[in-house]
Amino acid sequence: MSSKQLDERPLSELRLEWKTSIAQQGRKPVSWKDLDVLLEDTLADRLALEQRVVALETALAALQQRPALVFSGVHSESKSYVIGDTVVRGGSLWACVIPTAGPFTHSAFQLIVKRGSAE
Repeated sequence: MSSKQLDERPLSELRLEWKTSIAQQGRKPVSWKDLDVLLEDTLADRLALEQRVVALETALAALQQRPALVFSGVHSESKSYVIGDTVVRGGSLWACVIPTAGPFTHSAFQLIVKRGSAE
């Protein structure tokens, strides 16, 4: 049974199923109240973990959609560039923000590091 199916079932139904299963197997909890508390805690912990997993999966998906920066050397009019390619032009580092080919244009590249001396 999936977690989603468990979430759609009322707590009272889950308690009854658990109590029946334990009774059929010959084991008896200290008290039914103890069993209810344990079940509520277990379900609350599981739901909290599932929410954390969803948040982490969402964050990972967002990271995977971001383009990686790839160094492509000195800009060349004979090459094609895609989003995330970085090039050197005039001593400065530029990132491609729009797929482009041919002459360098400021609309296709964004300045990352301006030319200057290192100190």
